[in-house]
Amino acid sequence: MLANKWNNYLYNDINSNITTLFTDAINGKYHDENRVITRDDFKELKDTDPYVKYIWSFGNAGNAYLWGKGIEDLKIKACHALMDKSLNERRIAYIHFIKTLKESNDPTPNRLAPLERLQALTQLEALQRLEALQRLEALQRLEVRNISYEDFKYQEGDVVYCDVPYEQKEKNICDDYGLTFDSLAFYNWVKTRDYQVYFSSYEISDNSFYKIKIKEVHRLMSANNQSATDTEYLYSNRPIIIE
Repeated sequence: MLANKWNNYLYNDINSNITTLFTDAINGKYHDENRVITRDDFKELKDTDPYVKYIWSFGNAGNAYLWGKGIEDLKIKACHALMDKSLNERRIAYIHFIKTLKESNDPTPNRLAPLERLQALTQLEALQRLEALQRLEALQRLEVRNISYEDFKYQEGDVVYCDVPYEQKEKNICDDYGLTFDSLAFYNWVKTRDYQVYFSSYEISDNSFYKIKIKEVHRLMSANNQSATDTEYLYSNRPIIIE
C-alpha cells in the first residue's frame, strides 16, 4: 500500500480484533500511545482492547502476558524509560531501570535488555508505519473484511496473498493464535483454485507447491531461551515469476 502499486486493496482476517487493531492504527489511534500495560491491566483489558491483547501478549498471540513474573518489574521500568510522555519522566524511569538492573542477581535481564529494547522499538515503529497510511490516497481504496478464505470471491486481475498461520511441524495445524487452523484443508483449497494464490510459511508437509526462498528468520523466543533460525518461503499453486 505504501508503494501505491495497485488500484484497490482488500485486507481480510477472520479475527475481527486483528482488523480492528489494523484499522485503528491506520486511523491514527496510536499516534500518542504511551500506556505501559501491567499484568493486571492485561487481564482487565485484553478482551475489549485489541491493542492490549496483541501488542502486550507473549508472541503477540493474545493469550498470556508479555513477560514472566520474574522479569516483569524490570521490563515495566524499561518501558517507562522508553515510552513516558515527558523527557524528565523518561529520565527518572531510566534511573530506576538501571538501579533495578544492577541490583538483580540474575544475569539474564542484563543479557536480554538490549534485545527487549529493540523489540519494543520495532513494535512501535510498525504501528507508526501503519499510521503513515492515513496520509495516502490509497487508504480510500482499502476494504476490510472478516471472512474465511473459503468465502473469497476472485475477480479478474486480483493478486491473492494469504498470510495464514504457519503449519506446526508434524501437526498439520496451527493452534498458536486462539484458534485451530487446518493447514491441510487450506493447502487443498489453494490447489483447487483456477487462479494464482500465494502464501508464505516455513517448510510445510505438502511438497506439491512451487516455492522460492524469502529469507532466514531468527526466532527470538523459544522454550530454552535460545535463538533459532528457520527458512521462510513464498509458496504458490502456479510458477512464481519475479519481475
